[in-house]
Amino acid sequence: MKTVFVISMVVVMAISHAEMEKEHQECLDETELTDAELSEFLLGDDAENDAKATKFLMCIFKKNEALNDEGHLDVTKAQEAVKHYMTEVVGSEDQQAVDCVQEKDTTEETVLALGKCVEKRKVELSSSK
Repeated sequence: MKTVFVISMVVVMAISHAEMEKEHQECLDETELTDAELSEFLLGDDAENDAKATKFLMCIFKKNEALNDEGHLDVTKAQEAVKHYMTEVVGSEDQQAVDCVQEKDTTEETVLALGKCVEKRKVELSSSK
């Protein structure tokens, strides 16, 4: 079964697949979400679910040091991670997914918009195969 690594896209490239999976599961456990719920929340538009998805995303970013102690997301690391994630999940880099990395007013808004955009793009590419 393929595990949905929605937010593992922000994982630093040097981290192994096994480490990515471990950290992904730790954040699911911490936020009490399943992969299916996370994907549903990222594809939906509900404030309560957005808050849950954001909590998961912040967990992943912190664990992988893409989010610094001041709460700033490293955009360059995020872009590289999206390339890596899309290659692993859909089999190729995708510029539209990389373009999802755009800073918003707050880090929380940035990570949520990034997660929603990449999840939507992943679904589009997966359904076109």
